[in-house]
Amino acid sequence: MEMIEYIEENYDKELTITTMSEKFGYSGEHFCRKFKDATGLTPMKYLQIYRMEEANKLLKMGERHIGKIAEQCGFTDSNYFTRCFKKHFGMPPSHLKI
Repeated sequence: MEMIEYIEENYDKELTITTMSEKFGYSGEHFCRKFKDATGLTPMKYLQIYRMEEANKLLKMGERHIGKIAEQCGFTDSNYFTRCFKKHFGMPPSHLKI
């Protein structure tokens, strides 16, 4: 699905419903409905899960700086990133460092 590919290729950028829906020529509501029908998730939830999985990969590859990982995964606030990571994985990213 083209919408999923777009998110996965641009997850490190600031993505909003508005920018994504405009990219595909839909209203925000139609874009969200179409995406959820195809994936079972809202676009923003899919984006957050994808970002968390990419952050987890970076941690497992040995990246040590949480702020750098947050930035590489599209987060502008490393504290918010840490909260999201903990909510997703049940532990802060610092617990996964090698």
